[in-house]
Amino acid sequence: MLRFLAQEAPRGRGFAEMPGEPAPQSLFEARQGPQAVMTRRMGLDQQAEAALGRLRLSRLMAAIQEMATLSRWAPPEARAEAQGAAKFVLRPLGLDKIV
Repeated sequence: MLRFLAQEAPRGRGFAEMPGEPAPQSLFEARQGPQAVMTRRMGLDQQAEAALGRLRLSRLMAAIQEMATLSRWAPPEARAEAQGAAKFVLRPLGLDKIV
C-alpha cells in the first residue's frame, strides 16, 4: 500500500503544496483527505453566514422595537430622532425604506 502511494504521489511535493487542494490543519484532516477538508470548511463558512444573518436580524428587531416604543410615548421631536436612528441602523441592511 505504501509503495503504491509513493508511486502515485508527485515527487518532492507534500500534501500542502498540491495545487487546488486545501492544506490539512491537523493530523485528523490529513487522514480524511482533501475533499473532506473542503466540505468541512465550506460548512464552517455557511455557519458564519448564518450567524451574520442572525446578527443583522437582531439589529433590525432592536431598531424596530426602539422606534415603536418611542413613537408611543415620546413627543413628536423625539419620534423624528428615533426614526433617524432607526434609518441609520436599517440602511446597511437595505431596509431603511420601511421607516
